[in-house]
Amino acid sequence: MKNANRVLSAEKRTFLQQWHTYINLQDTQKIESARKELSELMKTEDEPTIKYYYDLLRFRYSIYKKDFREAEQIIKEIEYPAPPASKKHLFYLHFFKGIYHHSSKDGKKALEQFNLAKKYLEDIDQQLDIAEFHYKLGSVHYDQQQTVLSVNYLNQAIETYKEKSINLEERIIGCELLLGLNYVDIKQFDLAEVHFHNALGLVKKLGNLDLEIMVLHNLGLFYAEQQLSEAAIRYLKKVLEHKSYEYHLRAVFLITKEYLKAQEYANAQEWFDHGLSLSSKNNDQSYLYKFNLLYELYLSDSNNDHSLFEEGISYFKSEEMYAVVEDYSVQIAEYFRKREDYKQSTKYYAEAYKAKEQINKMEALK
Repeated sequence: MKNANRVLSAEKRTFLQQWHTYINLQDTQKIESARKELSELMKTEDEPTIKYYYDLLRFRYSIYKKDFREAEQIIKEIEYPAPPASKKHLFYLHFFKGIYHHSSKDGKKALEQFNLAKKYLEDIDQQLDIAEFHYKLGSVHYDQQQTVLSVNYLNQAIETYKEKSINLEERIIGCELLLGLNYVDIKQFDLAEVHFHNALGLVKKLGNLDLEIMVLHNLGLFYAEQQLSEAAIRYLKKVLEHKSYEYHLRAVFLITKEYLKAQEYANAQEWFDHGLSLSSKNNDQSYLYKFNLLYELYLSDSNNDHSLFEEGISYFKSEEMYAVVEDYSVQIAEYFRKREDYKQSTKYYAEAYKAKEQINKMEALK
């Protein structure tokens, strides 16, 4: 190890940037090696801006490790009192807070922080940081089902990732998959297929199992959106052969929907039970509502208490998940129409229309 007393502040700043790069690249071995060395070097550092950059990276490292309790503690320490922050540091502060909220499944707060970070983007000279910022923005806009914005940022990210200095095929695969999913959402299946095959080709080249799971999942979604339930279920079940909570839950939800489409209600009930248990165990409010709404719409024998419909729609509106609001509002409206309850049916068709207007308004702000 280097002698901490002999390492100049300028060298520490460079070393901190290297650690930041390792975190961006998710290079576990180098991340941990740099973290251990920096923990010693920074004990002798008195320069406020370098100490602040180090604390910001500690915050980012905690998010990378999914240690959200530690991340919360660090962010409290570095926000109060007010930090000695340059514009560059303010970018990282808001960018990392956005990543934190996105990792915590709070898309609304994530976007608030990313939009604050965007004000300082022109002060960032590291191309990898710019690419990562656009990729994360594209990801959270996809999660919020804001397609135009997501596609715009993902294409910007790909162009930067393709630059010779940071040719990162794994990140490009992630962008290609999200682009495909965005086009599935708006039923532009030809474009979606192009991006999925771009991703599949890169995955085969790299031999990355985690990314293969992502591709398989999205192929399942792709076939589901085209009403090809048998093919969709086949690909989605391949996802379940691997351990991944995030994709496991999504796959279970989609398999449940596909069995419902195929009117295989016994299979649908079995997968519903599995999905509800998993959602409850992990306190995933979004999927709890999604599964319960499916049950109420297609599996329940009760025709009396429909309070869950209003509760679920209210939740998705509060999260600004307007595409989900539109989707379920139409399904609920059809549910009431078939039962000749035209007052309730009209109410939920109106909810779907308002949600669509909100989606158009948000995408027009691009």
